[in-house]
Amino acid sequence: MGKLVRLKADPKKIRVSVCHTEHDTWWVTVKQLSTGWLASVESVSPIVALKKALRRACNAGFDGIDLDMDWTYPHPQK
Repeated sequence: MGKLVRLKADPKKIRVSVCHTEHDTWWVTVKQLSTGWLASVESVSPIVALKKALRRACNAGFDGIDLDMDWTYPHPQK
């Protein structure tokens, strides 16, 4: 799960939180740091919730997410 976020979301622009709820579901929130905008999704699968939250944020035009690229920012190890 962490690899998807590191690949697709720039940590200088986006924060992603993943929480397990008491109802045995997963809640994923994507926050754009520059505007404070949020995109949230709840699902029984953490992977599904993460992918849907990132897609929702990308479709809303959040800066720092690009699901069609390999990296949204320079690779930290290069």
